[in-house]
Amino acid sequence: MINTTSLPVPGENQSRLLKWSIYILGFVFLLNCFTPLRLHYDMLRYFSIKDCIEGNCPPYADRNDYLPFGYTALLLLLSKLGILRSFSLVFVNCLYLFGGLYCVRKTFDFIKSPFLFFLLVLLNWTVIKFVTHPLSELQYLFFLPCRRICVLSFYTNQEVPKPADGLPVCRSRIYNAYSGSDPAGSFICFTGLGIP
Repeated sequence: MINTTSLPVPGENQSRLLKWSIYILGFVFLLNCFTPLRLHYDMLRYFSIKDCIEGNCPPYADRNDYLPFGYTALLLLLSKLGILRSFSLVFVNCLYLFGGLYCVRKTFDFIKSPFLFFLLVLLNWTVIKFVTHPLSELQYLFFLPCRRICVLSFYTNQEVPKPADGLPVCRSRIYNAYSGSDPAGSFICFTGLGIP
């Protein structure tokens, strides 16, 4: 167990400044929802795979192209709902980012003031790029900490949860952590363990 009494804690004014800086950065991230879509080579491949699955495969697309299924499934869902636009893609990426930060916070709940960490994450160029470019990397940022919370919750409670038997799903998803093809299984695992 980590001794949390020796960890430095910022003062009240510093915490307030860091918290407001995070809120302002979060607002700036959400403003990117109203900007044009920034395309990337892999994003074009995701759109081609989605189009091929929907039945209208473009002539330039490779029918045997493979990328992890998770983001393609998200694109298909948004397309079927009729909201596959730049706004919805960037908004979903923002939700993944903020949800991932929440899950990391729940995993490391012994840290008394995580605001400096969150500020550094939000100012990281890679995070800024992956929020504004619709790619699948933010799914990893969200679902991987969800798996960790799932496992930590099981090992701290030492019992199989009652709402759903999510542990076998969780075990199989941990081995598949970097494939990106199992966001639904991670969600089932996360909610099946009754984690708040």
